[in-house]
Amino acid sequence: MMQTSTTPRIDRHGVTIVTMLALALMGTCAPTAQAQVRASISGIGGVSAVSSDIHGAVGGRLTFDLSPRLAVEGSVIYTDEGRATSALASEGRLLVSLLPSARRVRPFAAVGLGIYRARFDMGSRALMTGRIDAATLTRMMGGYGLPGDVTRMMSAMPQFYASRAMATFDGPMGGNSMRQTFTDPAVSLGGGLTLTPVDHVVLSPEARVYVVTRGGRSRTTGMFTMGAGYRW
Repeated sequence: MMQTSTTPRIDRHGVTIVTMLALALMGTCAPTAQAQVRASISGIGGVSAVSSDIHGAVGGRLTFDLSPRLAVEGSVIYTDEGRATSALASEGRLLVSLLPSARRVRPFAAVGLGIYRARFDMGSRALMTGRIDAATLTRMMGGYGLPGDVTRMMSAMPQFYASRAMATFDGPMGGNSMRQTFTDPAVSLGGGLTLTPVDHVVLSPEARVYVVTRGGRSRTTGMFTMGAGYRW
């Protein structure tokens, strides 16, 4: 039978990695004793885009200013990618402000490292609409075919995940509780604006790209988000 995931909905390992990355960045970019470290906590909402598919995204982040130009951040973003598919991106990031922090509007660039966890509901009928044609799927299997329902289900998964899903297949599947989960390292690149219209309020429109890798292959996901939060 196909292996199923028993991982909790909230990715505890991802939160641990984000915390460790943030602490490491804080250690390497520690401010002087005279510098004041400011922090902000924000909610995030927006959309994610893979190829022509656009879906909602929601999450949160905690940011620490280490200097007028540098900040570290931990963020978690959940996306509903449709077709019984969801993903959770957890990462630590380094933000570089392109203008001094005294400005009300500051552009920034960001780079991050973390994990990207994708989950597929293998018992859902939504996975019966294919992304990969049956001929390509058969070639990926080395010329061996699969039962019709399984072929349609696998073909609905992005090719980045489908080959690994097939590697765990050893018999018929059934049941609406079937889950297949993949956890992969990811690098993110982003840029946007930090807006402080009034004291203690921060807004952050941003575009970022996740590059998820495994076994020499990669998959790219774009996100466009707006963050709103409190700064102290």
